[in-house]
Order: sequence, then C-alpha cells, then structure tokens
Amino acid sequence: MFFEVMEKVKKKLFVAVIIDISIALILGKLLNSSALGESNASIFKIIVLPLIYLMLIPPMSNIESKEIVKLKSKKLILATLIINFTVPPALAYAIYCLTGNVHLFIATLLLSLFPTGSMTLNFVHLCHGDEALAMATQIFSLSIGAIMATVLLGVFFSAKISFLSLIEKVALVLAGPFIISRFVRRKVEITGEVKKKMKSLSILGMLSIIFISGFEKSALIFQNTKYFISGMFYILAFYGGVLLTALIYKSIVSKKFGAKEGITAFYTTFLKNITISLGLSALLFPASIIYLVLAYIVQLPTASYLYHRFAKNTKF
Repeated sequence: MFFEVMEKVKKKLFVAVIIDISIALILGKLLNSSALGESNASIFKIIVLPLIYLMLIPPMSNIESKEIVKLKSKKLILATLIINFTVPPALAYAIYCLTGNVHLFIATLLLSLFPTGSMTLNFVHLCHGDEALAMATQIFSLSIGAIMATVLLGVFFSAKISFLSLIEKVALVLAGPFIISRFVRRKVEITGEVKKKMKSLSILGMLSIIFISGFEKSALIFQNTKYFISGMFYILAFYGGVLLTALIYKSIVSKKFGAKEGITAFYTTFLKNITISLGLSALLFPASIIYLVLAYIVQLPTASYLYHRFAKNTKF
C-alpha cells in the first residue's frame, strides 16, 4: 500500500512538493513555529539527519565504490566545477551591483559557494542519471566550496569560519550514508523491484525534509513579508540565470557524452546547498537568512518540475 502510494507521488512529484511546502508553511504559521522553543528545534535537528540518510542511501546503493575512484569523466567534473564557481558568483555580484543590498549579496554568494545540494544525488537517481559522477562532483564541489568560503568570507566580511567544521558537515552528510549503502549492497540484492521501493523511501525522506524546513522557517517568512516580496524577485532572477546556464550545459553534455551525463550535469549545476548556506548565515549573517529561506521555495519546486520534464525524455 505504502509503495503504491509513493509510486503515484513520484509521478506527481512537482505537485507533491508544492503541497508539502504549502502545508508546512501554513501549519508553521498556525502553530506559531517561532514560539515552539529550543527543545523542539533540537528535536528537528535530530530528526533531519536520519531523513537525509533515508533520502541518500537508496541512490548511493546503486553506486559501485570503484566507479567513484576511477573518475572516468574527469573533464566533465572539471567543466562543472568551473561553471559552478564562476557563473553563480558573477550573477550574485551583478544583483548586488543593481540593488546594493549586502544581505542579499551574502545570501546569493553563499549559495554560489556551495553548489550541489543534499538532494542532488536524489534527483539524479530519480532521473536515471550517473550517480557515481554526481557524487564525485559533489565531493569536489563542497570541498572547494568550504575552502573558498573560509577565505572569501574571512577576507571580505571578516567572518571567522572553521574550515574543519565545514568539512565535518560535508563528511557527515556524504560519508555517513555512503558507508551504510556499502552494507546495503552486501546484504540486499538490488533488483528492479528493490530499486522501485528504494526510490519511494528516498522520496519520502526528501518530502519529510522539505516539510520540516518549511515548518521551521514559516514564522520568518510571515514576519518579513516586505523582504519576502522584494527578495523573491531577485532570488528568482538569480535562479533564473543559474537555470538557463544549467539547461544550456545539460544540452551540450547530453550531445557530447550522453543523456545520463546530461541529467547529472544539470542537477550538479542547478542545485545549491541551502542547508550549509543557512547554517553559516544563522551563525554569521542572520540578516541574510530570509533570502535563503526564499531559495528553498524556488529551488525545490523547480527541480521537481524539471524532473517530470526530463522523465518524458528518459526510459524508466
């Protein structure tokens, strides 16, 4: 029964994400999530990590360790890294030149410095992309991002950032579920039916994370409607530029390497790690948080909608 329902959800993932976010925001507003207290916030933090693992273990279980080590598509990874660390930062700076809004600039810069979100591997998995390539790209992207964030934010904004702390977070989110996925590969025969069920569990983890994030941040959105309206325009502009770049890049990669690599190139370019960006913002630049919350509302529905578009051109 559960897996049948999740199969239907997968087919209507875009609608499911919109409903998920909407219910989370409304419930957060009605229950006044800002007044729930620190104990509830700590409970959310405890719940989120297992849900991230639930989302990531299924796609990681499809990856053979040697595929990551071999790095067959070194040129493709390098091209993705160059795009990720040039185009989005340029867009962030362009928006700053137009607005003069430092807090908006910090938010978009943080998104630029941490390409590939926690859901990158999940979407690549759902679209039958190259999971090994996606994970290798993610490891390099977040490691380089941690170095750049430590240097750039320290030099230009006098922010004290622990590089080791950032690397620990990256390792916790990537290494943890990957190690568990090795155990899964040894104990479970990954048949077609098992893959379907694992995708359902992955989607459940993703929707649960989206719900918790929306619920937690709802009070912030409703208390800052002025920033919500003005900020949404510029966040849409930022993601519009990133989306256009990712679609062009996907088209080029698909023609040169293949459809699987094209899907992987798109999601490793389009998605940003909002979770790490929010964590740094909360610690160092609290005035920028509202813009990163808006990024959640833009990034996830867009990624879900494009999943359906890509699915029409992919044999599942």
